[in-house]
Amino acid sequence: MADNDGESTATPWNATVTAATAQWRNATGVAGGLSCHSEIEGVLGTAAFQTLVYLTYTIVFVVSLVGNGLVCHVVMFSAQMHSVTNLFIMNMAVGDLLMTLFCVPFSFVATLLLQYWPFGSDLCHTVSFAQAVAVLVSGLPPQ
Repeated sequence: MADNDGESTATPWNATVTAATAQWRNATGVAGGLSCHSEIEGVLGTAAFQTLVYLTYTIVFVVSLVGNGLVCHVVMFSAQMHSVTNLFIMNMAVGDLLMTLFCVPFSFVATLLLQYWPFGSDLCHTVSFAQAVAVLVSGLPPQ
């Protein structure tokens, strides 16, 4: 190994990160008072708009649960509805129910209400996995 007379030529990691952050701030205007995480202004920040978004999430959640639940109930308990097409439709309804249960409430609370993930690391991984499974289930053909 070569001797550098006791001087280190390696750049510390935090110096590189600090330089990159400063360069990004200068390029994006963050140093001038702009920020990617600023408060929502204008029409999107009004109480009326937020109420509309909350109401829309609630309506989508309820209609999805009731509608897809009815589809599953009718196909499962009506013998004349047992066709390949109807089983495929029920499969998509089950996928939609999973999406409704695992995506809508968690994204609503974490993204819109709190704007951070309050449920812990374990539930973060579980919900992410369940969301991926729900998307895949809705596209798989019945067996």
